[in-house]
Amino acid sequence: MASSESNSMNILPTSQPFNVKPAPRTYVDGAAISVPVRKRPSTLRRVLHGLFFILVLVLLVKWIKSTSLFSWIKGHLRREFDIHDDHWHYDVPSDTVLDGCVQGSEWTKDRYRGTKSYDLARTSFDLPLSADNLFMLSRGWLSGGSVSLVTSPEQAKDTVTVNVVASYRQEYVRSLAKACLVSRAGNQQGVGIFTPTWESGRRPENRQYTMVIFITVIFPESSDGSSAVAIKSFETDVPDTGHLVAHFLGSKITFDSISLTGSNSGIYVKALSATKGSLHTSNGAITGSFNTTTSLSLETSNAAIEIDVGLLSDSTEPNLDARTSDGKINARLRLTSSAGEGGNFSVSTITSNSPVFAIVADAPVDSALSFEATTSNGDAHVYLHPTYEGAFDVETSSRFNADLNFLPAADPSGKQRGRASWVQVQKKSHLLGSTSWSDKGSSGTVNVHTSNAAAVLDIVGS
Repeated sequence: MASSESNSMNILPTSQPFNVKPAPRTYVDGAAISVPVRKRPSTLRRVLHGLFFILVLVLLVKWIKSTSLFSWIKGHLRREFDIHDDHWHYDVPSDTVLDGCVQGSEWTKDRYRGTKSYDLARTSFDLPLSADNLFMLSRGWLSGGSVSLVTSPEQAKDTVTVNVVASYRQEYVRSLAKACLVSRAGNQQGVGIFTPTWESGRRPENRQYTMVIFITVIFPESSDGSSAVAIKSFETDVPDTGHLVAHFLGSKITFDSISLTGSNSGIYVKALSATKGSLHTSNGAITGSFNTTTSLSLETSNAAIEIDVGLLSDSTEPNLDARTSDGKINARLRLTSSAGEGGNFSVSTITSNSPVFAIVADAPVDSALSFEATTSNGDAHVYLHPTYEGAFDVETSSRFNADLNFLPAADPSGKQRGRASWVQVQKKSHLLGSTSWSDKGSSGTVNVHTSNAAAVLDIVGS
C-alpha cells in the first residue's frame, strides 16, 4: 500500500497554477525535523570586510588618477571650452556658400567694456538691396542673441547694412565665433554667424564661457520719406534668438515676403507690413501690429500671442493663422477691402490650456469671414463686427455654458435692415445657428470651441 501511495505521489505535478493553493504538508508523528541554522558573521568580521572594501576602492581611485584614463575623462568633460579641441565643428548648411568670414583678431574690439564686465567686439557687412532674398543665418551653441530690424535715413539707398556685435567674457570664446558673408543659389545674399557644435553634446554653462550675438539690420528709407521701400524677400533662421522690429518699419518698409524664425525667445513687432509673413519661435511671446494682403502665420509655444492685425483684401483672400500652446491669445482684427466692400477673409486663433479672445473691430459690408477660435481649459470669446453674416457654432464641455449675445447696433450698410437669426441647436453647452441682414444670407462661418470653460460669441447688430 505504501508503495502505491509513493507511486501516486510521484505523478503529482511539481508546481501549482498561480490561482491554486497547494495543500498543507503532512507530517508523520515522531519524525525528527531538522532546520539548518545559518550563523551570522561576527561584528568584527563585518567591520574588517568593510574596511577592506574601502581600502580597495581608495587604491582603485588612486590608480585611475595616475593613469591616462583620468586625463581622458577630465579632457572629455572640458574639451568643449578648448579652442584647439578637434571634437567640434561648424554646422554650415549644405546649400550655403561662405564668401568671406571675420574670425579671431579680425573682430574689432570696443574700447569700452559692456555691461557687467562683458567685452564687446563688432563687425559689419553690406548686402545689395536688389537681392531676390536677404537672409540672416546662425548655427552653433554660442550663437544665440537677438536680431533687430530698423531703418535709417542715412543708410545708402541701394544697400542693407548688417551690424554684428559679440558680447563675451573670455577672448578665446569670442575667437570661436565667425561672422560671414554668405550666399545661396537664386541671387540670395546674407550674413551667417557660426560657432562650434560640440560632438560631446555638452553646452557651456559657466558664464565665463558664454557669448551673446546682437545683430542689427539697417534698411534704407525712401528719398522723399513719404513712400515705403520695397524689399523682395527677407528671412532669418536663428535658433536661441529673439527678434525686435522697430516702430517705423511698418510705414517705411514693405516686404513681399518676410520669414522670422527663432527659438527660446520672443518676437516683438512694433509695426510690420508684408504681402506674406511668417513668424515662428518657441518659449517666447509674439506681440505687435501687422498688416498683410495675402497671409500671416504666427506660431509659438508656452507663451502668449497678443496682436493687432490688418487683413486687406486686394483681389486676394487674406488669412491669419495664430497658434500657440499653454499661452493666451489676444487678437484685434481689422478687415478691409480695396473695393470698399466685399472680400473673403480667413482667421484661425488656436491655443490650449489658456484663454483665447478675439475682436473683429472692422470689416467690409458684404464680406465673408471664416473664423475659428479654439482652446481647451480656458475661456473662448469672440466679438464680431456688425457686418458679420453667416453660420455660428459655439460649444464647450457639458458642465459649462455656451453663450450667444446679440448687441445693439444699426445696419452697417445704412439701409436700415433688420438682422434675422436662427438657432438650430440650443443647449447649455452648444449653440448652432446662423444670422443675416438679408434673406440671401452669407457664406461666413465662425466656430468658438473650448472645454472645461466658457464659450462666448458676441454678434454686434440686432
